[in-house]
Amino acid sequence: LCHTLAQQPVLGGVLLTLAAVALIAGVIRLYATSIQGRILLCYFLLQWPLLIGLSILDQNLLYHWYSLSVLVPALMLIALGIEWLARHPALKGVRATWLIGPAVYLGVFVASTSQQRQSLRNHSIEPLRESVLVTRQVVNPSHPDVDRVMTIGFIQATRAYDSTMYFIRKSDPPGRFQELLAKSVTDEKPLYVNLAMVKLARREFPEIMSIVLDPAQFTLVETIPGMASNTTRHIYRYLGEGGE
Repeated sequence: LCHTLAQQPVLGGVLLTLAAVALIAGVIRLYATSIQGRILLCYFLLQWPLLIGLSILDQNLLYHWYSLSVLVPALMLIALGIEWLARHPALKGVRATWLIGPAVYLGVFVASTSQQRQSLRNHSIEPLRESVLVTRQVVNPSHPDVDRVMTIGFIQATRAYDSTMYFIRKSDPPGRFQELLAKSVTDEKPLYVNLAMVKLARREFPEIMSIVLDPAQFTLVETIPGMASNTTRHIYRYLGEGGE
């Protein structure tokens, strides 16, 4: 939608206006249905504040793709609004033609996105698991060798695939990152930083990133492309106190 608005502002503006009208119509339609409809509407509309609240409580950055969870109820409300508007007496003679547009659109969409769908089936959108396997061969948290490697995450952390990762929050005391570097030297364990969105990391964690991007302290082991620039993984290895 943002791309359409930038490249074709008239078309994008029309689509956005129609979607907004249908969404409002869907809200009105669901509210007027019954008490059950109003309860369902509350569930739909509360998702955004709940999403923001949970993000604040968990001290997580609110990435834009988290909004996908509220996209489905929004589309349901838009569809409900279109269906309700189509029942208006003024549209009685043209209701059947409403099916032509969606049918043509769906056919064009299926035909024109075959290659993209093939890529989605064959490649990771964000290669989280692949990036973890670069840092450690043992990922089972119950395995006795799982702690032979230290990993650190603070931006786009891979905790779902690397349960032993040290996760640094912005609220952590200053020097936490340096403490973990010293621990890796003391314990004689290799240490890796696994992250994505380098630009965001430099903005949110400037002190840590100044160390990670220092070639005398860290080396870039591998970059694993994702489906977008913000899902591309970057794996850095700590060179130790002597820079080896």
